[in-house]
Amino acid sequence: DLFASEPILVQQLVTPDIVTQQVALSIPKGKIVMAVPTDSKLISNRLMRPGDRIDLMGTVEFEVIREQGRGALAESISMLQNLEVHAIILPAAISEPDAVNAEDQEGGVFRTADERGQSILLALDPQDALTIRHVLDVGGQLDLALRAPGDDSVQESVAVDQFYLADRYQINLVRGQTINP
Repeated sequence: DLFASEPILVQQLVTPDIVTQQVALSIPKGKIVMAVPTDSKLISNRLMRPGDRIDLMGTVEFEVIREQGRGALAESISMLQNLEVHAIILPAAISEPDAVNAEDQEGGVFRTADERGQSILLALDPQDALTIRHVLDVGGQLDLALRAPGDDSVQESVAVDQFYLADRYQINLVRGQTINP
């Protein structure tokens, strides 16, 4: 907060590219920030940093109705592409429960006492945030893929399921029958 006739100190200023614990100050207009829980090895091995660009992939089971009856069919999809990692939340190491590295905090990497609290903060359109929330609520799994710097391309993708894999790798899904090439 600034008050009239008060000198402005450097400690009171925040640039838009630095994420501090006051995350709301760095949210782009028209976006909302969502913490997306993830077990990604890219994060836990510190291979991803705030500002990196990622693709978000998801796998969800759908109930399908076939002639043989109802069943579940898992599909993996490219949910969102070319997202910027706004910030990262890492679990604090057990050996250092009060560990808070000031450099990490200012750089958009935060620590939590929750050992399952590893997450990324993404600035998203509200509809994209609802989509992610739904996938998580129905038990879907999310994973991240890191993009090369400067790669802002958007690729068309096809949902992957057992039929896609069978077609791509020429797997016979009907056992006990011979398929003529």
